[in-house]
Amino acid sequence: MRRKMLLYAGGILTFCFALLHASFWKLGNWNAELLRISADNKGIVEMLNIASIYMLLFAVFVSFYLAKKTVFTFTEKALILFIAGYYLLRIAFGVPLFGVCGQEIVIWIACLAVASCYLFALRPE
Repeated sequence: MRRKMLLYAGGILTFCFALLHASFWKLGNWNAELLRISADNKGIVEMLNIASIYMLLFAVFVSFYLAKKTVFTFTEKALILFIAGYYLLRIAFGVPLFGVCGQEIVIWIACLAVASCYLFALRPE
């Protein structure tokens, strides 16, 4: 039951991160801001964000699907570790890419909470 709740919580929080990424165009004023960089870099930024949204939505599906299982295969465990790794990478690269500020610390805490949901879901019940 604990594993199921952790995976559902991780999935819901991951869906919230997908929504956050979908709002970057508006929140970051990308219509104006991305005009400051080359067309190629603009395309790379937007494509990577779209790929992140796609991966996050896939992670939601995986989370909800695996929440119904009682035993994980090696591949299912690897998927859970991949999802947790996504959030841990976001924390690790937070300082060099975005510096340290209140907003960034909130993101780190949220990412750590989501990664913890997935990592603790791997523990035997």
